[in-house]
Amino acid sequence: MAGFSQLVMKTVFFLVLFISLVGILGHHRPLETLLFAISLAVGLTPEGLPMVTTVTLAVGAQRMAKQKVIVKYLESIENFGSIDTFCSDKTGTLTSGETQLEGHLDLSNQASDRVLLFGNLNSSYDTGIKSPLDEAILQYGKVDSSEYSKVGEIPFDFERRRLSVIVQHGDELLLITKGAPESVLPFCSAYEINNASKPLDDAARANFVKMYQDLNTQGYRALAVAYRSVPQEAHYSVTDEQNMVLLGFLTFADPPKPDAAQVLQALKSDGVQVKILTGDNELVTRHVCQEVGLESSRIVLVLDLLPHVACLPRRTGALPHRLVRGVARHTDAGRVYHSYRGQSTAQSPQSAAHDLRATGGGHRHPASVLAACRAARLHIAARAVLPLLDCNYLGHLTARAR
Repeated sequence: MAGFSQLVMKTVFFLVLFISLVGILGHHRPLETLLFAISLAVGLTPEGLPMVTTVTLAVGAQRMAKQKVIVKYLESIENFGSIDTFCSDKTGTLTSGETQLEGHLDLSNQASDRVLLFGNLNSSYDTGIKSPLDEAILQYGKVDSSEYSKVGEIPFDFERRRLSVIVQHGDELLLITKGAPESVLPFCSAYEINNASKPLDDAARANFVKMYQDLNTQGYRALAVAYRSVPQEAHYSVTDEQNMVLLGFLTFADPPKPDAAQVLQALKSDGVQVKILTGDNELVTRHVCQEVGLESSRIVLVLDLLPHVACLPRRTGALPHRLVRGVARHTDAGRVYHSYRGQSTAQSPQSAAHDLRATGGGHRHPASVLAACRAARLHIAARAVLPLLDCNYLGHLTARAR
């Protein structure tokens, strides 16, 4: 850039000299010739600004290409450098994204091979797309499931937030369910402890809710495992997921990246507010935010906003409007359920109030990230292809773009 600036300056300087020389050789008045040359130089300066800007952005694109960013439109570099609010996913951005199974606990908070076995059966017989939690279960260790065979499956969906498989063990058919504790516990009528099944009364239910919430507070994601005996049927459905026996919990850890706190502090120093949009449990999210030094005094759940917009048709965009307004104000973290994820900043006039940028799970769902950013008019993500997104990388790119 220094060489290009010198080239422009030399061009203007020699142009003034050339016009002055031509005027003198043509016997024009020296003062008028000099004034004409200077006015021409002054007039050429703004005309050359688009060229200077284009070359500057081109050099920026070249530098960002060395950081493995393909810039499709040059003006997106300037947009990237003007970020003041950055909405980010948690998993894989602030954290390592390498989820590991940490424990398989029965309801007395002791390690249980039976919980691990049932969890492994549920994950291994799942024919859908394996989640990172399923992969962590299957990679945990060898489990002998030779005595079990699959009979049926009730696939996972984001409304139920649980998955069930039906397996045969000898003459018995078992429905094994694994999912979010708050989505499994309401469908349990009993619990198993010390190999004995007992009725699940209100006191026991409250105790188990506290148990998995304590795990969440410690930063562990928890999945509940439950089962029940079922009769032989041609087809199994969601209605079979009832009167189950709660067996225990599987716990998972995804620690923050070592440099996450440093990068977040650097972004804060640059005037960039970081907001977390995640589908994870709010207690887990709060724990991770505290570990990386991100203020998490207020967490907004999508379900908390639904009563305020339930009377409005969804096509009006009222829910996205309110979500963006919440993010732009004081929200430090928010839990976004799958039905609304990717729409929380879409079609909202509030996105014009702040220069918002967003990323989420870029290492696993790049297409959904780009689609969400396009919908929210987030120019950099729609106009530049970003590789594996992490906080250190994004902090470096923001500084480079500026």
